[in-house]
Amino acid sequence: MRKVSLVCILALFGFGCAAEEAETVIDPNYDGPTYHEHVAPIIEKNCASCHQPGNIGPFNFNSYEEAYTYRELIRAAVRSGAMPPFPPRTDGSCRDLVDERMMTEEDRQTVLEWVEADGPEGDPALAPEPVMVDTGDMELGPATSYADWGFDFQPTEGLHEEWRCLLVDPGWEETVHLKAVGVEPGNRGVVHHIIVFGILPGNDDALAELESEDDVPGYWCPNGARIDGAFNISGYAPGAPTRPFPDGSTVSLPAGTKFIMQMHYNYAAVRENDMSKALFWEVDEPSDVRPSGLTLVNQWFEIPEGSPSYTAEGFSQIIAEGEPRPTPLSQYPGKAWGASGHMHTLGTEIKIDLVKEDGTEECLLHIPKWDFNWQGSYRFKEPLDLVAGDRVRIRCTWDNSQENQAIGPDGQQLQTRTVTWGDGTFDEMCLGSLRMTRPRD
Repeated sequence: MRKVSLVCILALFGFGCAAEEAETVIDPNYDGPTYHEHVAPIIEKNCASCHQPGNIGPFNFNSYEEAYTYRELIRAAVRSGAMPPFPPRTDGSCRDLVDERMMTEEDRQTVLEWVEADGPEGDPALAPEPVMVDTGDMELGPATSYADWGFDFQPTEGLHEEWRCLLVDPGWEETVHLKAVGVEPGNRGVVHHIIVFGILPGNDDALAELESEDDVPGYWCPNGARIDGAFNISGYAPGAPTRPFPDGSTVSLPAGTKFIMQMHYNYAAVRENDMSKALFWEVDEPSDVRPSGLTLVNQWFEIPEGSPSYTAEGFSQIIAEGEPRPTPLSQYPGKAWGASGHMHTLGTEIKIDLVKEDGTEECLLHIPKWDFNWQGSYRFKEPLDLVAGDRVRIRCTWDNSQENQAIGPDGQQLQTRTVTWGDGTFDEMCLGSLRMTRPRD
């Protein structure tokens, strides 16, 4: 039996390594987990959607040799819970979520025991059938149309990661009804995540001004589309399938609607070009239900210089039908289907709670260990009804101590200072949303 021994742990950070062959002596009485029979299915289910050729993970876990080579990294990630990455709490203290990327405790122990035993390979004939990964294709079928930006985007010189907004225009000449919007990454090795924003007609001048800020195609946008009225309509993260809008709802968009694809590129694995696509699933008629949303925000905080823990909160509300048109911080009654939150590099925790009129509370989403690099939109397993009088609270906590400061563009750690709301990566935000539906007006 042949193995590959670990010779370079720095491969995790993109420095590369070489593998060397080594002969293994297996205890004939060993009856613990082996790679093919026990560990490969766990890795395939939890890790391979990212760690495979051509995807964002920096190494390939689709073979025994690779898994064995990086077994110490696997052990560290599994033991700490850092992988697979799924930041929200899933211990029953908040609302249950769909598509949880959580390794069971049994699977976690199996992997750890395998590493402790020095990673025995086992018999390939005992490997179970491959785990089927739900891509959403069976539910939606092929997209009816798509749009891309028409050229290969090249990594910007000097940047190891970047957030770039690139415009795509489907060329619609009449109103279009959509049951889903998705994304097809052009190069999964560099695409960390994508958020798609709809841009209604009349924003050409604002877009041109943003695109004139530098000589790189598109414009810099770490914190959203930077266009007033832009609305989040879809997104992509590794392993997350495209889904239809909830409850059979449809979105109707006028002729001339364009889309901004906010691209987060990470070049840790490879430094290559990309041209991604926005995908559209069109239907002939609108449904009786349409998507809506509730914005959650506090823009008025001031995080004191040097503070190791500072918290701010904001409230949005559900107003009664017939009251004046909702503001971004209010919405008419409807069903809530999911939630998301957003902070920057100083963030440590974000929590979204429903506060009923009688004072009772329910946790909707809680991310106790915020990570700027792992942001997502999360779906509830069961929707909840939001009624007039309900309030939704967002609570954000930051660590502004000197030890927690980010590394600036010059490679030096920033100095702590009073931090307020801003678009820059080194400013901060306290922002979230609820994804909702309501009857079509």
